[in-house]
Amino acid sequence: MTSYKYLNYLKYSIGSGKMKGHLDAVHAKPPKSDLYTEEIVRKTTQKIGCGGIISLISRVEADLNRTLNSKNRKAVEEYRMVLNEILKKQEILDKNGQIVSPYLHLSIHGMADRPSFDVEIGTYKGASCSEKLRRWFIPRFTHYLKEKIPGIRIKEDFYFYGYPSLVHHRLGDPSSHYPGYGELFNTIQLEFSKSLREKKREEIIKTISDIILEFNDWKDGLKLVR
Repeated sequence: MTSYKYLNYLKYSIGSGKMKGHLDAVHAKPPKSDLYTEEIVRKTTQKIGCGGIISLISRVEADLNRTLNSKNRKAVEEYRMVLNEILKKQEILDKNGQIVSPYLHLSIHGMADRPSFDVEIGTYKGASCSEKLRRWFIPRFTHYLKEKIPGIRIKEDFYFYGYPSLVHHRLGDPSSHYPGYGELFNTIQLEFSKSLREKKREEIIKTISDIILEFNDWKDGLKLVR
C-alpha cells in the first residue's frame, strides 16, 4: 500500500523513484470538487509506483490550478516544494535544477457530462509539452482508452485545454521567479466526464497506468520529447 505524507495544503506520495512521472488531483476536495479524481490518482500510484499529489483544500480556498497569486501562494509554493522532492528522488536534476531525462506529469480533472465529448486532453494549445510528445501521447492514450471503453468520444485542446499555470513547471513562471524544469518536463491535463468517473474508474486507472508505463519503457525517450 502506497503511503501518503500530509502537509498543510496537500498530501503526496514521492513514489518509488523508478517512474519518471507523477499524477495530481488538485481539485479533489469539496466544495466544487472533481469527484473521484483523488481515488483515480491514489489507486494509480499504488498500481505502478509513480508519484502522486492530492489537494487537501478546495479550489474555493486556494486553487492549485492557477498562476500563483495572493490567495493561493502558500498552497502553490507547497506543491512546487513537493514536486522538487519527487524529482530529487529520481535523480534527474542537473546542477542548475533542470531535468536531464524526459518526465510526464498528468493532471487529473473532472467535468460535467458534455453533449459532444467525454474526455479532453489539454496541453494549453501545445505549450505544456513538446510537440513530439503530444503527437505520441494523443493517439496512444486514445487507443488505450477506446480499447477499454468502446465508443468513447475524445477531444484535444478544445475547451478544457488548461490555464497558463499548466506551462509553469516546464517553462517557468516569471511573475513568481519560478524557473521551471525545462523542455524535458511535459504536462498534460486530462478531463473526464462525471459519468466516466462514476462508472468507469477502473478503466480510467488502467489507461493512465498503461500510458505512464509505456512512456517509461520508451527506449529513446529523448527523441520522443524533443
